Amino acid sequence: MKWFKGTRELSRNDYTMTHSDGVVTLEILDCKPEDSGKYRCVATNHLGTDETVCVVIVEGDQWHSYT
Repeated sequence: MKWFKGTRELSRNDYTMTHSDGVVTLEILDCKPEDSGKYRCVATNHLGTDETVCVVIVEGDQWHSYT
């Protein structure tokens, strides 16, 4: 499995990527608006290649601290 944001391949050092029981997951911790974009997961084996795409939209900070 390979994950991409736009055309840039994502590193396992920067994201948590798991594959368990046929479910593939990319976890974005502490996401920010700049994490918004088109993400692709590409799977390749001896039968060929397939991919799935999703668009992630991260809006501004919704948390407020009042002191």
